[in-house]
Amino acid sequence: MKIAQVFPYYGLNGLTRYVTTLNEGLLSINKDIEIVNFVVVDNDRINDLERMCISNERIQYYPIKRDLSVSLNRKSLLDDCSIKQIELEFEKFLERYKPDVVNFQHLSDMGASLIGIAKDKGIPTILTLHDYWIICPLKFLMNRHFHLCSGPNLGAKCVECFCDFRENDEIRKKLLQESLLRFSYIKDTLKQKTDLIIAVSKSVQTKLLEEGINPKKIKVIYPALKTKTQITKKDYLNKRIVFGFIGGLYIIKGPHVLIDAFNSLQENNTELHIYGDSSSQFRREVLEKMVNSDKVVKFKGKYTPEDLDSIFSTIDVLVVPSVCPETGPLVVQESLRYRVPVIASNIGGIPEYVRNEYGALFEPGNSKELANIMTTIIKQPSIVQKWVDNIPQFPSVERFVEEVQNIYLEVLKLRKDSVRYNHMNLLNRVDRSFIRREAIRESLPIQINFILDYLINKNYNRIAIFGAGELGRKVANDLKKIGIDVSCFIDNDVKKQNKFIDGIKIIHPNIIKCVKPKAILIVSDWEFEIMSQLQNMNLDIPILGLYSFENIE
Repeated sequence: MKIAQVFPYYGLNGLTRYVTTLNEGLLSINKDIEIVNFVVVDNDRINDLERMCISNERIQYYPIKRDLSVSLNRKSLLDDCSIKQIELEFEKFLERYKPDVVNFQHLSDMGASLIGIAKDKGIPTILTLHDYWIICPLKFLMNRHFHLCSGPNLGAKCVECFCDFRENDEIRKKLLQESLLRFSYIKDTLKQKTDLIIAVSKSVQTKLLEEGINPKKIKVIYPALKTKTQITKKDYLNKRIVFGFIGGLYIIKGPHVLIDAFNSLQENNTELHIYGDSSSQFRREVLEKMVNSDKVVKFKGKYTPEDLDSIFSTIDVLVVPSVCPETGPLVVQESLRYRVPVIASNIGGIPEYVRNEYGALFEPGNSKELANIMTTIIKQPSIVQKWVDNIPQFPSVERFVEEVQNIYLEVLKLRKDSVRYNHMNLLNRVDRSFIRREAIRESLPIQINFILDYLINKNYNRIAIFGAGELGRKVANDLKKIGIDVSCFIDNDVKKQNKFIDGIKIIHPNIIKCVKPKAILIVSDWEFEIMSQLQNMNLDIPILGLYSFENIE
C-alpha cells in the first residue's frame, strides 16, 4: 500500500511532528507500506525540511518551493480553494508515484482543490483536521483583534478580518464574494470529494457537525507522541514549585495571561520557566517588561523535541493558558505522558485531555482564576503529588498509528481504477499537434502562457519564431515582456524573407544555424509540415510547436 501525505511545511511545529510520528509508526508496523510526501515549503526553509526527513528507503519527499512569507499585498481568499501552480505539481506527483490513498494533513497555502484532483482520479481521499482552517482562513476561530469568533456565518463574517470600515464598498463586495465562495467550495469539497475526515479531537468533530458534515464521514483519532523517559519521582513538599510554559510565544497561546497571573501571586517560593522562540509574535522583551521585579521568571528560549526530557524534569506543573480554541495541543499530551500535571484553559479540545483528577481548568483569559489555582498549589503542594498519581496511562503511539492505518485500509476499498495510460501517447508529437489544433485554438492564451513558463524554466532566453504572421508577432511581444530575446522570425514565404517585424529580421530556414537560437517556436497553422521540415534539417536545437507543446516533464 502506497500512502501519500500532503501538507505545508512551516518549520518544526505540531503538524510536522504529527506527520513525522505517523510516518515513522507506519513504516515500523507495516513492512509493505510505502510513503510519499507532497510538501509545499517556503524557499527559506528547504534546508530545515531536509533535516526533518526520515531516512528510510520506503519513504520519499516531493518538495514544492513557494514563497510563504508574510506579504503586504492582500492575497485572494480564493487561493485557499485553488492555486494553479500547486495543482500542476500535484498532478505530476500523482502521475509519478500513483499512491493508493492520499491523506491531506493540511491545505493552507496549497488549495482545497487538491482533494478533488485526487478523488477524480479514483484515489481515496482522507482529510485530517488539525485546526479550523476549513471554516476560518485565520485557522483559530479568532478575529484579527484576537477575540473569539462565534462562527463564520457561511463565510460572511470572515470579511471583517480582511477589511475594515475604511475600505470602499467595491472592495468589501469583492471580499464578501471571495469569502462566500471560499466557504461554500471548501464545504462542498468535504461533502463530495473527501471520503473520510480524521478529527484530532471531539471539539473539531462538533464544529464539523455544526456545519452539516455527515457524521458517518468523521472519525475522531487522538494523536500520540513518544516520550523518551519517565520523570523520576519528585519531592513536591520540600521544594519550590516550578510552573512551566512550553510553546510558541504567540498571543493566542496566552503567555501574557500566565505572566499576569504569576505577578499577582503573594507567595514568592515559586518560579516560572518559559520555553519558546523569542522570534515569535510576542517578542521576549515585551513579556520581560510585564514581569514584576520580585518575581522569578526565567526565559529559556528556543527548544527542540530532544530537549523535552530535561525540560519536564525541571518543571512541576505545566500551564497552557491558550485564549483560542486549541483543537488538541500536543504539549498537553506530552506533559501528561511525562507525568507532569497540567493547568489549562477550558477551551477547544483541551478539556478532553485535562481532568480535575490530575489537573485544573480555568476560564480562558481569566488570569485571576489562574492565579487562585496556582496559589492553592503553592500552599498545598501535596495536590501536585495527588495529580501525578492520578494521571492515567494514555494510548500508545502504536495504537494511534494502527487506528490511522485501519482508516487507510477502509477507504482503500473505495479505490477506482482510472485510465493509467495516455492514449494520446500512441501518436507522435507532430501527429498530436494536427489533432489538437482546433481544440487549442479556443485556449491559445493559456497555451502561450504554458510555453512562456517553460522557456523561462529552461533558460531558453534567445529563441527564433517560425511563422511571420500576426500571431507570431503577438507571441514575440509576449516574449520580450518577460525578457526573452527573439533573435529572428523564420518563414518559407520568399516575399517575407529579409523584411522586418518590429525590428526583427525574417530569415530563410536554411540560415537558422547562423543565428544560433537556443530553441525554435513554431507559430503557424502549418505546424505539422514545418515540424517535419525542421526535423529533417537535423538542427540539434529544441523545437516547440504552439499546438503540440505539452510540458510533460
